[in-house]
Amino acid sequence: MPKLKDFIGERIRQIEESLVPLRAQRTEIDRQVAAFERELAELRAAAKAIGITNGLPEIPLGVRRRTPPKLTIKEAILEVLRDHPGGLLALDILAKINERHGLGTVRTSLSPQLTRLKQERKITNRGSTWMLAG
Repeated sequence: MPKLKDFIGERIRQIEESLVPLRAQRTEIDRQVAAFERELAELRAAAKAIGITNGLPEIPLGVRRRTPPKLTIKEAILEVLRDHPGGLLALDILAKINERHGLGTVRTSLSPQLTRLKQERKITNRGSTWMLAG
């Protein structure tokens, strides 16, 4: 058993010695992080005071940023059905929308929109095939 005791004692000593420089590095890194966080907080407060958000001017060069138009699921359905006058199954509509626009739309989001478009008389269905109305 003296060998196991020796091994454990030596290993504890090695680990404790290895931790000393790592703890010193961590202390220095923590100090640097704290300094950056203080400076960042000051800069954010200054930016807010002069109308800058997220590091960018809210109104660069006097021009307002335009939000790109977001296609609704209903608009995407109508667009897809315009390209398929013979109609499509709901799952095919879903696949075409996701393929074309990358919306990540799921079946449970598509079904209510199909129903609303049908109520608005913009689309109709024959069995399980959906198509543009009239």
